[in-house]
Amino acid sequence: MLLSNQCSWRGGVLKALLFLLCGLTTVTASADSDEHCPGFQAGEKRLLWGDLHVHTSYSLDAYAFGVRHTGAEAFSFGRGQPLLERDGKSQIVIDRPLDFMAVTDHAESFAVIYLCTDPATSNTPYCQAIREQSHPATAWNIFRNYLLPLITPSQPTQPAPLCGPGQENCEQAAIWQWQRAQREANAANDPCDFTAFVAQEWSATPGAAHIHRNLIFRTESVPDKAFDYLTYNSPEKLWRALQTHCTPEADCDVLAIPHNSNLAEGLGFDVEHADNQSLKLRAHYERLLEVHQSKGSSECLPISWTDDSGDCGFERVLSRETQQALAKQRQEAEQAWQSLRSGYARSLLERGLVAYDKSGDARINPLQLGLIGSTDTHVAAPGFVAEDTWRGDAFGWGGAEERFQRITYNPGGLVAVWAEENTRDAIFKSLWDREAYATSGPRIGLRVFADDENKARCSSADASAIGGVPMGGVLPDNESGSMWLTVIAQRDKTPLQRIEVIKGSLINGQVEEQVIDIANSKKGRKNWCVSWQDLNYQADVPAFWYVRVLEKPTPRWSKRDCEKADLCKKYPEADIAIQERAWSSPIWNHPGHN
Repeated sequence: MLLSNQCSWRGGVLKALLFLLCGLTTVTASADSDEHCPGFQAGEKRLLWGDLHVHTSYSLDAYAFGVRHTGAEAFSFGRGQPLLERDGKSQIVIDRPLDFMAVTDHAESFAVIYLCTDPATSNTPYCQAIREQSHPATAWNIFRNYLLPLITPSQPTQPAPLCGPGQENCEQAAIWQWQRAQREANAANDPCDFTAFVAQEWSATPGAAHIHRNLIFRTESVPDKAFDYLTYNSPEKLWRALQTHCTPEADCDVLAIPHNSNLAEGLGFDVEHADNQSLKLRAHYERLLEVHQSKGSSECLPISWTDDSGDCGFERVLSRETQQALAKQRQEAEQAWQSLRSGYARSLLERGLVAYDKSGDARINPLQLGLIGSTDTHVAAPGFVAEDTWRGDAFGWGGAEERFQRITYNPGGLVAVWAEENTRDAIFKSLWDREAYATSGPRIGLRVFADDENKARCSSADASAIGGVPMGGVLPDNESGSMWLTVIAQRDKTPLQRIEVIKGSLINGQVEEQVIDIANSKKGRKNWCVSWQDLNYQADVPAFWYVRVLEKPTPRWSKRDCEKADLCKKYPEADIAIQERAWSSPIWNHPGHN
């Protein structure tokens, strides 16, 4: 869907901004109407909203907590159909349908789910225990004793006990479950109205560190077998498997999107010791990072763990291992903190600049990552992100006090793309090009362009005068010594309060980081267009810029809950406001890349 309920600006400059932000064009059939959607115009892009991280009952952790919804039901919910809650009594419905989505169930539990969820299929003690204990009161037994051995095995290729010698045919069962996921996605895909991607999650969790990746396939042509951590026990093995089994000749393309790098303990992104072949594979497949989801924000951590400044404090969730390390002596705490922060988005982008500089003539930035958001819902409710209606996830669904048991969790975010039309090809291309951005939930409209002169003048009434390198792009080599950013933003339901530029640059081998406030309004704005010149721009310095747009503060879901239940005194940590936000994908300067 377009922001049709918001795009109501009129006249001159505002009309030009509306054209760019909402992507509206005259809706007439194109010359290639048989191949494209009505209204398609090459080069004209519209804003589409989606969720690329969704779990259903086909994920063992969701099933363990009593979730029984299928992928088909998740797709229907994303399109605006009501979903019966886990209690089987009440319903939820998304406030605005999505334009695209993917169901990304854990591939590691495909065989177990296929065999154990139907008593007629398998009556082994293993499966009986899963079925009998799969409800909230005993769900953690399933999580600890059945799921964790699949994603955190003592031996990397250790199968589930169900799948040992002489046991069930788990390889075939996993294939059948993967085929079921494909059928549901392909049935839900409705070109021009709703895009459903075939997808899965590779859920590596060594030592409890989350180095998970969501695999999003461009077409219905996908490998016969899903990719799981038991078979491919490192990111590099995963990329090599994708290179072998998902080929252009088979019309197969795929993106591997890391998520929860805030819980990765610094693992999964070792570019400092990798050879060029590995760096190229990472750069090819891992073009995006999920910067926000229900398990917290992965944008940044401050240099010091004692720094409580607000820049990196939004929806912070620390792993149990890190919290334990921080409770120990300071030296160990500092080591744990630096390891953890090295995997956050801002640090990864900075590590990418260093890697690019060291790659020499190869010109490889293995961490040239665009930023997206999604929910990681485990109740098959994609896009259900409103703070005032969220009911918790599978791990804390119920009343306020049940949800407060995981008070650091949040409803999750959304991914927005600028695409020519609502089809798999067009959206995948925009994701591939990183012309995408993340929000913490609200549908904040955002466009960012860069140029070597102030062509994107916000005073211009001519929409064609606003343009340049879009978010996700790389600046062309130039000798002008000038760089301008133009930011066009539109509020969702809450006024916008601040626009910031986050810049990272590599100067004399040292990374320098800046957070620059380029627009501020105490009252808040409905829409904004800001042109900003980087007066410290140097054409020969590797750098990146991304934009962060913040709303005025609003009550967090926990505050709404504690007020309704009169529990704010008992849970003071719940009684807080937050500033919802959007993060653009970066624009890079890679000297000598052209």
